[in-house]
Amino acid sequence: MPFTVRDFQAADFDTLWRSTRLVFLRYFLFAGGTETVHAPSASFTLIAEAGTRCRHCGFIVAEAEPGRGHIITIDVIAAARRFGMGSLLLRLLKIA
Repeated sequence: MPFTVRDFQAADFDTLWRSTRLVFLRYFLFAGGTETVHAPSASFTLIAEAGTRCRHCGFIVAEAEPGRGHIITIDVIAAARRFGMGSLLLRLLKIA
């Protein structure tokens, strides 16, 4: 299969970002020893009260052990920020 190699160009950024993010998430979502908590909006009254409708409001991926954990990534969409979603995701991790 022929392919081309060239220097990075600014127009490549979005494609490379999406690709890197996908590989990164896929690895940690399915790696042993990690826990993922996903927050669809229908599950959280505080988001509905804020008038935000989203299929995906946020998620957190962490390595969790009893009594401690390491956050790998946490993300809350812009429209759902400042309503406590990130704090809620942190509390839902099973590291207690």
